[in-house]
Amino acid sequence: MRAYRQIQDLDLKGKVTLMRVDFNVPLDGMQEIVDDTRLSKSLPSVELALSKGAKLVLMSHLGRPKGNLEAKYSLKPCVEYLKKYLKIPIRFVNDCIGEEVKSTINQMKAGELLVLENLRFYEGETSPQEHMEFVDALASLGDYLINDAFGTAHRKHASNYYLAKKMKPNVACGLLLLEELRAFDGLGKGVEKPFYAVLGGAKISSKIQVLNSLIDRLDGLLLGGAMAHTFLVAKGLKIGASFYEESEVKTAKKIIQIAENKGIDLVLPVDLVYAASKEDTLDQVCIHNVTEKITKPWASYDIGPETVELFLKKLTGAATVFWNGPLGVYESTVFRRGTLDFASKIAEMPCFRVIGGGDSVAAIKYLNLDKSFDHVSTGGGAALKLIEKHFFETLEPYLNSKKLGL
Repeated sequence: MRAYRQIQDLDLKGKVTLMRVDFNVPLDGMQEIVDDTRLSKSLPSVELALSKGAKLVLMSHLGRPKGNLEAKYSLKPCVEYLKKYLKIPIRFVNDCIGEEVKSTINQMKAGELLVLENLRFYEGETSPQEHMEFVDALASLGDYLINDAFGTAHRKHASNYYLAKKMKPNVACGLLLLEELRAFDGLGKGVEKPFYAVLGGAKISSKIQVLNSLIDRLDGLLLGGAMAHTFLVAKGLKIGASFYEESEVKTAKKIIQIAENKGIDLVLPVDLVYAASKEDTLDQVCIHNVTEKITKPWASYDIGPETVELFLKKLTGAATVFWNGPLGVYESTVFRRGTLDFASKIAEMPCFRVIGGGDSVAAIKYLNLDKSFDHVSTGGGAALKLIEKHFFETLEPYLNSKKLGL
């Protein structure tokens, strides 16, 4: 892994320390946090900075408010979470730049914590080149910048990239970001083999770049979710009224051929769970082998039990497994069975397991198995992008120039 400036190496005592965290967590209609993975994984860096005597200022986004102040995207629920787990007084300001923020920071003592309001309430966060005054305003708040937001680490946004360029060399990576980078470095050229990837989700088009990047490193590729439908069609199999990407059938055929030429074990579902609608109940579904003709205008919404068993059998003896994406329509309690059954068994396997992607992580959290995996990533899109690119250009300001001899 490349050498980065690290939070552990900084003397933060009495310093105003801006920390970019990723508190972009799902909320229900009552503004209650549904999944606290990103929040809980940010705590070690927060606690370390506070123990170092920093005047700590947390910055994050939540949702996509597009430069408008919308109450449903406020970070207030995250502040309540932090109060519960840190058990210390926490200041909160209804803004992320400006005089009120500066005044509050000036009142802080070493070891105290302030949370700023949603960065994306300003257009400058996502389009900093057009709004460099937003970057300047953030930079004026602190002495140091710590980036601990893996979920946005690949994006050229104000708070993680342009701010780091402006505040360099007083920048560093947080504990979570470093943990993520190490885990995905382990999936690189030196990955322990046999190496298998399990990819789910709806579309090949959203994962084609990562497929192309992974293909030379893989010993096996297991495909589930609706993206597997496109591969089944490419092999001439019937899938009823199931969703597939007609425009990507040619791509699927190409990947099948590449896998065959390279001796990669490409594994597709052998049975699927069909229903007239994804709103159907358990007693309304049926399971069909992929070789069977579907006479009703039904669609597949999950992998079947034989596929789960086949996938698990294929992974026996694997040294490394990367899993991204659900194997069925996870938001439905009826069609998440394949994902949950697979998750419960892979958690027991004696191999290095990295998991990333919202619904795959949600599955293991639902089963209370997140501690059974070697690494549970906080970034779905960021995880795929890092596998594809191997390095984020946006992290260049955080490189340790002394260790690199620059």
